[in-house]
Amino acid sequence: MIEPTPAATAGTPATRVREIALVACWLAATVLAFAWHGPRAWSAAGLPQRVAEFDAATQPALSHWLAARTPAAAGHAPAFRLLHLREAGCPCNAEADARMATLRARYAARGIEVVTVPLGRHAALPAGMATPAAALLDADGALLYLGPVAGTAGCGRGATPLQRALDTVLAGARPDARPILTTGCFCT
Repeated sequence: MIEPTPAATAGTPATRVREIALVACWLAATVLAFAWHGPRAWSAAGLPQRVAEFDAATQPALSHWLAARTPAAAGHAPAFRLLHLREAGCPCNAEADARMATLRARYAARGIEVVTVPLGRHAALPAGMATPAAALLDADGALLYLGPVAGTAGCGRGATPLQRALDTVLAGARPDARPILTTGCFCT
């Protein structure tokens, strides 16, 4: 018996229906996978996911706002103060608290004082802010970094913007003050 060549069956209506069905199944499986896994990956434990833009360009108003809420340094003023801006009752605090504990352990011996600044629930925040957040100030109170405690919406597993800012100031340079657009668990 002679088998038909693939070119002879490529244009038949039955083959065409199978191809369309295969593509439709693939698309349905892809949509189902994103619907099933996407929200879980984007919102671990059902925490609120929001987009936030941190903009240090609002520095004069923000520096004054931070100074009014920051406890005085104990003893001598440190070279740098890392402020952990934490809104009471925010479900996003657990991850940020763990990250800040790691940063405190890593950078405290290098001259960076980590201070938690508690904010009231639904605190009136300046424009360009969400919580939990971090602000890095020099000894004079000048804002060097404002942004998320954890990573941003970008890809990769390298250092977070906050870690890069800390390493930059410890190397004697000024961190890049561009606005940071991020998505994650934020309360405002």
